[in-house]
Amino acid sequence: MTIPATVADVDDKTKVAACQVPEIRGDVEQALWWIETHAAHAESQEARLVCFPECFLQGYLVDEQQARGHAIDLGSHEFEGVLGRLATSNLLWCSA
Repeated sequence: MTIPATVADVDDKTKVAACQVPEIRGDVEQALWWIETHAAHAESQEARLVCFPECFLQGYLVDEQQARGHAIDLGSHEFEGVLGRLATSNLLWCSA
């Protein structure tokens, strides 16, 4: 079972959420579901910044052919859709 976003106070005005999520490779739709679920929890806890692991959206793909097969062009309608889904909250996003 995955633990919801952990939310911590940075100062008296700012809360930051750190999300530990299962490893997902090549399934952007499932990764977006996890992002939206954790972000909703973080927002319900009044977090302003939510952080996810680097490479989370497409997974840690080390084979070049597989990575190219799951890459999303940043200028594409597909990526525009991803951004649209993530823009539904008032959170700031971070991948570290």
